[in-house]
Amino acid sequence: MAQTATTSARAPLLTSVTGAYRFLRRWPVFPVFILVLLIVTGTSAQWIAPHDPLRGSLMSSLNPPSWYDEGSTKNILGADKVGRDILSRVIYGARISLMVAAVSLTSGMIVGTAIGLLSGYIGGIVDDAIMRVVDVWLGLPFLLVALVITVVLGQSLVTLLGVLALLTWAGFVRNVRGEVL
Repeated sequence: MAQTATTSARAPLLTSVTGAYRFLRRWPVFPVFILVLLIVTGTSAQWIAPHDPLRGSLMSSLNPPSWYDEGSTKNILGADKVGRDILSRVIYGARISLMVAAVSLTSGMIVGTAIGLLSGYIGGIVDDAIMRVVDVWLGLPFLLVALVITVVLGQSLVTLLGVLALLTWAGFVRNVRGEVL
């Protein structure tokens, strides 16, 4: 009798844990949370960041993170060798990451969708030619192409955006062409 009472008391707990596990497995809760956190942090960096990310203080140079014994709550993630707050730099760095992802994916999507629509709609020799170009492009080692472009054009944000846009268009071409066909 006592054993059934204990088992029946555990049953709602097991079903709630199992239900939560199934929910977390079925829906991308953690990735969406991280993405929303990155977007909110990046777009409101000037209000969230505790310090100026470019201004350093030599007095707080190489401060350890706050969870160390020598660390302080002034620099939660610590400070670099120039004395700049690492947390502020990470928060402001989210802006660059968001911009690079948005520009490269948007440009790749626009170019890839247009070429994929053209390839799937016209068909024939045009489709074959476009798809062979896509096959060759996907066969190239991207890291080598990116290094050559960076050496030739130099290191800049525009070069990075261009290289990433070159990376993303081919996948969109294949998907859109398949849907059109």
